[in-house]
Amino acid sequence: MALQIGEIEIDLVFDAEHEQLAGEVTHLWRHTRREGATHSEGAIHGEGMSDGEGATSAGRGEGRTLRRHYAVAGDGGASGSASAEPPVAVAPGANAAYAVSCDITSAIIRELAGARMLLHAGAVNLPGIGTVVLVGPSGAGKSTATTVLARQGAYLTDELTIMDSGDFRVTAFPKPISRVEVMASGTLRKIDQGLPALGISPEAVAPAPSVVLVLDRVRNGSAPRDEVSLSRLPLRESLPLIVGQSSSQWKLERPLSSLAELLEGCGGALAARYVEADLLHAALAGGVPDPLRETWHSLEFEEPTQRASPREVSLARFSEALALDSEILVLRPGGLVILEGVAALVWDLLREEGAMTHESLWRRMVSELGEDAQSRVILAQALDGLARLRLAR
Repeated sequence: MALQIGEIEIDLVFDAEHEQLAGEVTHLWRHTRREGATHSEGAIHGEGMSDGEGATSAGRGEGRTLRRHYAVAGDGGASGSASAEPPVAVAPGANAAYAVSCDITSAIIRELAGARMLLHAGAVNLPGIGTVVLVGPSGAGKSTATTVLARQGAYLTDELTIMDSGDFRVTAFPKPISRVEVMASGTLRKIDQGLPALGISPEAVAPAPSVVLVLDRVRNGSAPRDEVSLSRLPLRESLPLIVGQSSSQWKLERPLSSLAELLEGCGGALAARYVEADLLHAALAGGVPDPLRETWHSLEFEEPTQRASPREVSLARFSEALALDSEILVLRPGGLVILEGVAALVWDLLREEGAMTHESLWRRMVSELGEDAQSRVILAQALDGLARLRLAR
């Protein structure tokens, strides 16, 4: 079968042993079927795949095609293409369709990393409110909140929000909804549910988000059921949370500036503290807190003109940094670091001046902060902290 996600076509091929899984996936993903595609169009292969039909990409330009091949055993089926990846092993059973969904999601992330803003977040388009992106750690209730809100509008995704990094328009990834199911043994497993059964309808594209909602679900009866509150989060709090829900933000051009501009266009991220997801729509429709306006500016890495000497300290490469009122947020592969106080000052001196000796750094620090009997110790501690964070060397 062939799926269409924005400009990406995804051809799914199943070994003959996975005929039942092919039918289940076709049913769950039928709203994304490429126009003109049929169930028999390369969906079931009994003797592996024909030439060139590996789990590969046909190119990284617009209109590209991904091919995914699912087998019961990982070595099932031979590919005629030397560059093709081996088939993806999926064990038969209740979790098989969910495993396919996870693989499709991972394949799209790999394909779009560095080309689109990708967040592990739900998204819906609500009349009178606009596009709402739902961010939160695992267990925050993203899928449940997305499902409940989507019944009031259009469903975009419960897992992967795809945005243009310039104008932030959303390309939907309307995968089946993933839900946690409690088995008779008491263990938990994830399964996929079709959209019609949940009473929601998908939409292919949506405008830039008007709300970025950071979910904070209250559990264990520690708050009244009808409790729901919305509050603005400053960039110092919201950016680490959002960057933590992306595995590829650092690969974009202007990765922090673009996120700050997205949040600025929404008036700042909204923290939603709630117990029941069915109260979120009324809270959003009833009016949100006033926009939060903050001052920030971008700091970019500049290649040094000469190599640092063994006696000098230099800045490690970073993707981008944002200077806020009293902190500097530094993004590098692997995460976001918040610097403040002496560490922020020393880091910024290295960025502005280039490689410096400990003595030169100490003199500049004293000129900025004044004399202190412990200034050399404070500098050494700051440099040690920057080195441990891989921000200086």
